[in-house]
Amino acid sequence: MTFSDEIYGKSKRYVSRDRLLTMLKHEYNLLEQRLGDADQGKCFFAFANTVKTKPYQGPNDAHGSFGVRYQSTPDEQPNEIILHTRMWDDDNLKQQQAIGILGTNLIYGAFYLKELPDQLIELLLDNLGLNRIEVDLIKFSGPDFEKTNNRIMNLLLVRKGAYANGSIFTRRQGRTGSQRFVQKAGLVERGSFRPVTKVNLDMLKCARAQFIQEPALTGKDIIIMAEITMNNLLASGKIDYEDFLHRIDSLATTGNYTLISNYFEFYRLTQYFRRYTNETIGITMGINNLLEVFNEKYYAHLPCGIDESLMNIFSRDILDSIAKGDPSWETMAPDKTAAFIKAEQLFGYNVDPDRDA
Repeated sequence: MTFSDEIYGKSKRYVSRDRLLTMLKHEYNLLEQRLGDADQGKCFFAFANTVKTKPYQGPNDAHGSFGVRYQSTPDEQPNEIILHTRMWDDDNLKQQQAIGILGTNLIYGAFYLKELPDQLIELLLDNLGLNRIEVDLIKFSGPDFEKTNNRIMNLLLVRKGAYANGSIFTRRQGRTGSQRFVQKAGLVERGSFRPVTKVNLDMLKCARAQFIQEPALTGKDIIIMAEITMNNLLASGKIDYEDFLHRIDSLATTGNYTLISNYFEFYRLTQYFRRYTNETIGITMGINNLLEVFNEKYYAHLPCGIDESLMNIFSRDILDSIAKGDPSWETMAPDKTAAFIKAEQLFGYNVDPDRDA
């Protein structure tokens, strides 16, 4: 940090977009100062990243910001492409390799796919994958991208699934969960919000009033947001981007952020938030969504489930069988437990069922 401060100045957060922009500006300006007069007719570019890798011990909260500032034609104003990523490799060396691949893909895309930003997004994780790096924010700026809508580009990250599982939106742009949600409590309402209604706001209002009564939330910052799943946006078979922007903009009038996610199951939604905070998470929902939470089809693929063949076993039936001298109860209890009940003659068990207890 001392070395970095000497070059770029001090910073409150070293792994942040602000730090990245400072680095890009400094390096690009050096190119212009040193080569601007000597290399007329040349195009300049600068690449930078600031990354927190996986610690030797503890949870993997590795993430980073990447960026490239470049000219498409000599003497024009530079363009910028900024990324925020999460890194999932389990050791530092693999993370360094992934960073190199992502940086190479970004620089290549900036020069050869600048007119096709949707294809540039598809290129980013070439030779990588969501199990190694997740890109959860992208921002294009400059003369090459005057007609590019950054919110739609961030929606594409989530839609493709192989790039990001969630992105938080405001009226102006997409943001990362870590930027707004890090170590804060959160209250989320899932819905279609097409458009947001008074009922939606009343649910959030009432839920918040109950939520803040939790002792663990005393003095805590609380982020309130609406959440829309990609399944909802794709309900008609394809995404209507204008409709998507209308939903985001109308929700912004209520002062709330909007999360677009690939998490149809609620338990996966809470896992997403756990990347950024250990504080309390609350989810408010209508009765129809509440009933869906208990639909077993969403959990059939998970490990440690309950075998269907055991669902009809009840303690009261075991007690009734013991009282009647019916040995079938022994198949309903663990073998060692059944042997212990018999040996100690528990719960009214009697070696001779005809004998009075």
